[in-house]
Amino acid sequence: LDAGASAVVGTLWEVDDDLASELFRRFHTHLGAGEVPAGALRAAQLEMLQTSDPRRRHPSSWSAVEVLSNL
Repeated sequence: LDAGASAVVGTLWEVDDDLASELFRRFHTHLGAGEVPAGALRAAQLEMLQTSDPRRRHPSSWSAVEVLSNL
């Protein structure tokens, strides 16, 4: 953020690569649709929460990701 980025996305702990990849794919889809980073992450997390796969629904698959923003 100090270098001029409007937002930074990171994880608070180690995450499963496959699940993180899916979460970030969904996140970027929402970003591409014009949502702000925090809103895009929230939407992607809600989509993961609503899937039928218990691994994707479990908070450990999506709750480690955070957005830091100066927006």
